[in-house]
Amino acid sequence: MMLEVRDLEKTRPDVDTREPAVLAARARVQLEAGLFWRALKNLDEAIDQAPMSGALFHQRGETYARIGQAKAALADFTTALERGGVRPAETVNCRGEVYYRCDRFTEAGADFNVAVALDFTYFKPYLNRALLHSAMGRYEDAEFEVARARSLAPAQPLCHRVQGQVQVRAGKFEQAIGGFTQALRLRLDADVLHERAVARLRAGDPAGAWIDLALCLRTDPDHGEAADDRARLLAMFAECPDEAARGLRELRHRFGNHPEPKVRRLAAEAHEHLMRTTGRRKRSL
Repeated sequence: MMLEVRDLEKTRPDVDTREPAVLAARARVQLEAGLFWRALKNLDEAIDQAPMSGALFHQRGETYARIGQAKAALADFTTALERGGVRPAETVNCRGEVYYRCDRFTEAGADFNVAVALDFTYFKPYLNRALLHSAMGRYEDAEFEVARARSLAPAQPLCHRVQGQVQVRAGKFEQAIGGFTQALRLRLDADVLHERAVARLRAGDPAGAWIDLALCLRTDPDHGEAADDRARLLAMFAECPDEAARGLRELRHRFGNHPEPKVRRLAAEAHEHLMRTTGRRKRSL
């Protein structure tokens, strides 16, 4: 999209690049690139020019939500609904997500219910209701909501990811791993790899967790949580010889002949790393 905006500026000199639509397009690109404050600056300018555009307030609300500015995000989503020109179910659902992250579960639940009432074919409010139920220990209700979402959007990775998150909270780690795996089949995502690694570790599979953390950091080298978890896992292997030995066996037996070359390479690297850091005699994977 950045190329589209730049091409517009180069090839269409008659187009005012400070128009709200162009500013909004530029802000969208900047948001995805992590340039949050630049995105907000462009959206502020766009809203100054088009203060009745609900779509611009919705977009700025999403940007505020990404940087944790909950109060500003809630205000913008509410204004977007008042101005119109947005998909009401989507905007109400986004506002509910902000309430949920602020632990304001009553307001969150009300917004998710309204979003479903506005458009019962929109799958995201069902997933958010599932997360809300699971946060309150209502795991059967949560799984029911996930099933409803999956029936509406079976090819959406988010449905399978939320299924995994709900099952982790319920202590069903093997089922959670299955949900995360299905999400990853549909789309590679560093955060989902990290979540699967955590589920594997809690299920008693440190070797599998190590491979997932390695894949996560290959996908996103700046993933801080994955780096921290890998350091903790390595410390555990170094301090517990029995766990290290089991991890090495698992790496050999489960991943040494994996059908994906990338996984085999990572397994070999992990095996060598563990052999070196735990002071064990070198043995080929």
